[in-house]
Amino acid sequence: MIQHEIKPVYDKTSRILILGSFPSVKSREAGFFYHHQQNRFWKVLAALADAELPATIEEKKEFLLFHKIAVYDVIASCDIVGSSDSSITNVVPSDIKAIIEKSSITKIYLNGNKAYELYEKYQKKQLEEEGIVIEAVKLPSTSPANAGSSLENLIKAWSVIRKEIYRPMKPLDPELFHALFHWYEHHARILPWRENPTPYRVWISEIMLQQTRVEAVKPYYDRFMEALPTIEDLANVEDEVLMKLWEGLGYYNRARNLKKAAKIVVEQYGGYMPADYEKLLELPGIGEYTAGAIASIAYGIDVPAVDGNVLRVITRVMEWYEDILKPKTKKEITERLQQWLVIGKSREINQALMELGAIVCVPNGKPHCDQCPWDTRCLAYKRDQIEQIPVKTPKKERRKEKKTVFLLEYQGKFAVQKRAEKGLLSGLWEFPNEEEDLTEELIENWLLEHGITEYQVMDQYRGKHIFSHVEWHMKGWKVNVSQEPKDFIWITKEEMEQEYAIPAAFDWLKKEI
Repeated sequence: MIQHEIKPVYDKTSRILILGSFPSVKSREAGFFYHHQQNRFWKVLAALADAELPATIEEKKEFLLFHKIAVYDVIASCDIVGSSDSSITNVVPSDIKAIIEKSSITKIYLNGNKAYELYEKYQKKQLEEEGIVIEAVKLPSTSPANAGSSLENLIKAWSVIRKEIYRPMKPLDPELFHALFHWYEHHARILPWRENPTPYRVWISEIMLQQTRVEAVKPYYDRFMEALPTIEDLANVEDEVLMKLWEGLGYYNRARNLKKAAKIVVEQYGGYMPADYEKLLELPGIGEYTAGAIASIAYGIDVPAVDGNVLRVITRVMEWYEDILKPKTKKEITERLQQWLVIGKSREINQALMELGAIVCVPNGKPHCDQCPWDTRCLAYKRDQIEQIPVKTPKKERRKEKKTVFLLEYQGKFAVQKRAEKGLLSGLWEFPNEEEDLTEELIENWLLEHGITEYQVMDQYRGKHIFSHVEWHMKGWKVNVSQEPKDFIWITKEEMEQEYAIPAAFDWLKKEI
């Protein structure tokens, strides 16, 4: 009986596990995996990782851990004659459960038919009994015995792991930026905040553009700048007026943070936004991207501005499979862009990258690769991986909530109430509602509880609104009442349109007024 004495290589960051059948004589002698000189394992991995071929055992260990690859075998001990897989008998399987539990492994790859057969016979059953379900993929053997497969064919067959392993991002060719500048000069959209890119105008536009389309933002931006043309105006605006200006854009805390930051700018910087990236980051509601946009576009400071558009463009051009929703991915791209920035050209580079992602390398639907200035250099386009990149962690399923909403009318006035100062849509106005789907009997009880004894139910409506983490499924009742209960504020349609900020979540009912 021959024991497997080579320890598995993995750590908590390992993403895939590559399993062989049993170490060859050469590997057992060396005390490490795939040590036979004619085994193509290391050449295949080096090619797929865009890395140099590791030579020593120490280099191979470092290679595996750096690229987030775990390696072991399906057999812990066996009887074997010579080195042929077909002569393996009396198998005792390896316990790979611990490797999976102590790492980040999401997929297993089997090196050759024999490894796959043994895995199916032993480990798969063991894992399923432990409640561990993990995909296993068979790959052609890299063994010298598989002489029918050339190195080129093996690399092609094993290329499925390319998107699973970690590959550091390579530098961008400076020539790419010349093509990008030329494209931007001829294709940049005319946008109101680009006409006079003062720090204040850039700031307001960037906050509004977060998770909102450019065309939708334009009227909001124009209205906002007309009402609050200076930072001092923003710092001194009444909250109700600010919320009304922001009505329809959502994410109302962003508007509140605008005012908080404006007050600080007035008090500490004399009404002028600081021309300093780090100081911009200290302002409420300003993160790395917004600080980078203000600093580079308004002040010409050489810092990157990395938003979703830039992440998408760069990961596609470099065929980079790292999850763009992870902070470390954004950090690495930001650091790379900082190295790539042409001194004095950050304003142009940042805006051009954002524009390229917004109108060519688009997030939804098929990108317009035939219009891209980087089409001949884009690796994702060359390798037909556009639809697979960027990689994003699937979002958790949104929580669903049912609501009953009342459109109460009395002599041309409508009932509204203010939401709590904390939580979703905090401090905004809304129509009276209950957080459940009320039956007709419960609706009658609700009306009585609010002192409404005489009423006429006019119509019933249905509405739905999706937030980032929750869905509201709503049933609306339009009710004419004979008095004004003091539980609510009663306002006219004109007052609602001009003074009261009611979130877009209630637009479906508001239009029935």
